[in-house]
Amino acid sequence: MKLLDQYVAACEVRRLAPRTTQIYRRWVEEFLRFHHKRTSEWIHPEEFLRQGKNRTGQPHCT
Repeated sequence: MKLLDQYVAACEVRRLAPRTTQIYRRWVEEFLRFHHKRTSEWIHPEEFLRQGKNRTGQPHCT
């Protein structure tokens, strides 16, 4: 199952309004496109976190 399909299924379980699901899905798509442009590869958000990077693509500060 693709990431966006998983997202829609999760929204259905949470009984979110269709318009809310649509708006949030758009945000997820934009987030993925933004990071694809920065890294030139598609990275699943879980993989992005496993690489030890934060939302900006920089290493986590300790």
